[in-house]
Formats: sequence, structure tokens, C-alpha cells
Amino acid sequence: MTNIEIAMMLLRTGEMLEVLGQTYNAFPYYRAAEMIEGLEEDVVGIYQNGRLYDLPGVNMTLANKIEELIQTGKIGQHDELLSSTPKWLLDVLDIPCMDAKKVAIIWQSLNIASIEDLEWAAKKYKLQKLPGFDAKVEINLLRGINLSLTSKAGVLLGIAMPMARKMAYGLLEMPEVERVEWSGSLRRGKEIVGNIDLLVETNTPTLAIKEFLRQFPPLKIIQQTKNKIVVLNKEGIKIEISMLSSHEFIPLLHFTTGSKTYISNLNKYANNERKLEIKEDGLYRTDTDKKFFCETEEEIYDILGLQYIPPELREGHDEINTARENAIPNLINMNDLKGDLHVHSSWSDGAASIEEIAQWAKGKGYKYIGICDHFRTQSSKRKGIRLEDVHHYIEHITHLNERDYDFKILAGLEVEIQKDGELGIGEDMLSLFDFVVGAVHSGFEDGIEAVTNRLIRGCNHPLIDIIAHPTNRIIGRRDIFVNTERLFKAAAETHTVLEVNSYIARVDLPDIYIRQAKSQGIRFAINTDAHIINELLMLEYGVSTARRGWLEPRNVINTMEYEELTHTWKRNRRGELTRQQLQ
Repeated sequence: MTNIEIAMMLLRTGEMLEVLGQTYNAFPYYRAAEMIEGLEEDVVGIYQNGRLYDLPGVNMTLANKIEELIQTGKIGQHDELLSSTPKWLLDVLDIPCMDAKKVAIIWQSLNIASIEDLEWAAKKYKLQKLPGFDAKVEINLLRGINLSLTSKAGVLLGIAMPMARKMAYGLLEMPEVERVEWSGSLRRGKEIVGNIDLLVETNTPTLAIKEFLRQFPPLKIIQQTKNKIVVLNKEGIKIEISMLSSHEFIPLLHFTTGSKTYISNLNKYANNERKLEIKEDGLYRTDTDKKFFCETEEEIYDILGLQYIPPELREGHDEINTARENAIPNLINMNDLKGDLHVHSSWSDGAASIEEIAQWAKGKGYKYIGICDHFRTQSSKRKGIRLEDVHHYIEHITHLNERDYDFKILAGLEVEIQKDGELGIGEDMLSLFDFVVGAVHSGFEDGIEAVTNRLIRGCNHPLIDIIAHPTNRIIGRRDIFVNTERLFKAAAETHTVLEVNSYIARVDLPDIYIRQAKSQGIRFAINTDAHIINELLMLEYGVSTARRGWLEPRNVINTMEYEELTHTWKRNRRGELTRQQLQ
């Protein structure tokens, strides 16, 4: 048993004691864990030599616990505490911004019984009222909760990307570093990222590695050489950083961006058609061993005789054959979007006011924002807009629009498509809104086909314009839960828009389904489903997923200017739709 394993067991025992209100008893465990972690000598060897009592801060009780751990692999007290501590509290303890003191305060001060309850409380700013908490802690906590959704295969894109950016910006502060790029599945924009791979162009790799370790102290160094370092960060994510010269940078960036299948397929094409081979250090002629020095990835594809293939498409499907035909589409970019059409305000379960959301969106250069608060039926416990609130809600948005004619706030409504297919609100009231989003959030115990039937009822409704998070998945919690073939058929027939929900735990529609739906002529809206201001930044993850689904600006309605957008709503196309359906 290693020193780290012993220290971690003692630390967790102390944390559970403090969470359960035994702070005084916890401190000796903390001191012993810190001391053992910093020891150069092996604790097992110290025990075998009968010197446990010589360790500073280790009294008889702790010595007995360490002896028990070395002999049996466990501590009885730890196991007893584990059985009496709610599991969700242990999950919260593993969030980097939290410690036992903060978790104890949450446990003792708030009526919370799950991580979902804690997430709700953080989004409602309830934690800021507690001693030792502030807005930064709340934001980091929400980020940590999303990190807890990490699957065994990797980490959520929306968790990995900010980490990569922070490290890249930190390294770029060094005058010796020319450029930094992330590669691998992160650069391809996959919803689940394996590792964070960074490529760094520098002539001083030793200094760059030293600076990285100073700025971002890891939990563990897995491997370190002159030009490479692999670490496990404090969140448990593997980071691999390669230090490269200028002529090594582009070849390795290209080679490590594509999936293994993609690089294999590309090499087959290169060998058969061009007598070329793609390696980590460059592009070679197979008959002469001539090496091509390329300063950009575009040059590599020019030599291969292929249209440039964007990173998001380099998965090993049909992209190489499509590039041979010069048929890779002009993929959508963040700059193409004019606004976000699914944002919740404090009128329902959002944290920010409509004014605050609009101000943020205008500051980002958007032309419009779609406020899309939940409708609250009489039987619903969800916070939302009630029937008696509708006129006041719309009047409020109308008044805000009168203040600023250069920016538009759209009055939207998100309605639950109930088990009987009804919405709990009539067409007369729905018609007062600019647009309506239909969704399913419950009733999954009825099965996939029942949920699909509800979504199809939504598509057939004359005033539901968009189906939100269409497959109903939550990464790490719930898999795809809809019959996509039936849903896509209904959406295509009724001209209903499907959402690409950018929230990092959803990313829904997934890329493979986006491409299927695109082939049926379905249009999309890339939205965040944001409930707090910071979540509006998640739009980039929806764009990455849309690019992986081969979407072009013309496939996405929120690339339209405001006037054109209003003509896409079903209420404004009733005559057109009727004529089309009669043909």
C-alpha cells in the first residue's frame, strides 16, 4: 500500500467525521494525511520497522488505524462512517471547489437530499447566503456537478474545453511559447473527450514544462521527458502536453486530431492514389522518402489532392470520399448565429431577469434572444408562467423591446407535452407568444414509444415550432429515449424545427442523428437551454456538435436575421403549410 493510498484513506475518514459534525475528531486525520503524503520514506516500511509512533502527529489511535489499514486494506471506522454518510455528500466532497467544512454547512443548513437538489439551490443563488460561500463558489460547484457526469470513457466536452483553454492561455503568457493547440477528440468536438491533448510550439521545452507545472500543479505526474509531460490533474483528468519545434507542430497536430480510423483510411487513400504516407512527423513520398514541409493543414490536403476536411469531420466515416468529390459543405460557425432561442429567466426556473439576459446577449453581438420560460399547469409543481401571468409576461417583453429597436427579445414559451398529448394551455393563449417550444421532461417510465408519441403530437400541433432536446438523453444518466425514425418523419412532414441543445450534459441532438435529420430536410435551432447567465456560453458546444453533424448555416434557423426568422414560425406559415400538405 502506497503513502498516497494511506493518506487518502485517512483524509476521507477525517472529511466524513467533519461532515457529520465531529470537526474536533477530524483534525488529527487531516494532519496525519498531510504528513504521510509528504513523506519520502515508505510508511509500510516504517511500520515494519516498528517506527509508526515516531511519525509526527501520529498518536496511538492513529497508529492503530494505520496498522489496521496496512494489515487488512481497510479501516473499520472508515467503513462505519461510509455507511452512515449519504453517498451524494461524498460525491460533493469530490468536487474540487468543495471541502468538508463547506459540505457540512450545506448538510446542516439546507433541506437538501441529493445532488440535483444542490444543483437547484446553486442555480437559485441560495448558497451565497451561507457562511464561506460566494458567487464564485456557486459557479465552480455547478461546474463540478457537471464534471461528476463524466463517464468512464472520458470527460464532457464542456468540462474539458475550458480546462484546455485555461492551460493554453497560461502557456501562451510565456514569451518562449509561439502557439498552443488542442488536438485529439477535443479538437474534433466530441461530446465525451478521452484526454486533453495539448501541442506547444517552443524552443525551450524544459522551461515550458516547468512553467506548466508551476501554473497548474497536478495531482500526479504520470510521465515526463524533455519534450513531453503527462499528468493527472486535480479533477482526475489525464493531460498530455507535447513540446514541439515549428516544423514538427503542424504534422503532429494533423496526425493526432483525426481518429485512428480516419488516419488509417487517409493513409490508404494516400498510398493508393498519391504514393504518399502520413506519419506523426510529416508527409512522405513512399517511393522516394521525400518529406513535404507543410506550414498549414490546408497544405497537407492540397498535396493529397483533397478538399480540406474540418477537424470535426475526421472520424473515419465517408468524409474522405466526400472530399474527393469536393463536396464537404461550408459548416456552420459561431459567428453565423444571430441569437439563442431557448433561455430561461426568473419568470420560471432561471436565475437572471429578462433584462439581464438581453443585456448580456446584446453585448455578445447577438441580434435577438428567445426567452423561453416554462409554462406551469395547474397540477405542475415546476416554477413557471401561469395562465394569469401570460399577458403581463408578454407586455413586459413588449415594453423592453420598445426601449431598444436594434435588439429584439422574442417572447417564447416552453410547454410540456403531457402523457395525453395535451399542453395544459389553449391555442388562443399560445398564439400570443412569438414562438412555442415543446418538450418532454417526465413520464419516461411509460417507455420509448409512449414518449415518442407525445413528441409526435407536439410536431403535429399547429403552434409548436421547436422540439427541445429531442432524444431526451442526459449524458451519464439517461440514454437516447425516443424512436428517432418516427420523430424525424413527423418533424419533416410538419416542418417542425428540432433543437440542438448545447447544454453540456445533453448535447442533444447528437451528431449522428443531426446528419440523419438533415438528410430529411429538417431544420434546426442551436440553443443553450440556459438557466443562468454563464450557461449562455455553452452555445459553442452545440455548434461543435452541429458541425460534426455536417450542418450548414442554411440548415439552422437562428442564423437568420430577425425578420426572416419570424416567417419560419408555424403561425405565420399556416396557409403555406396547408397548401403543401394538400399537394
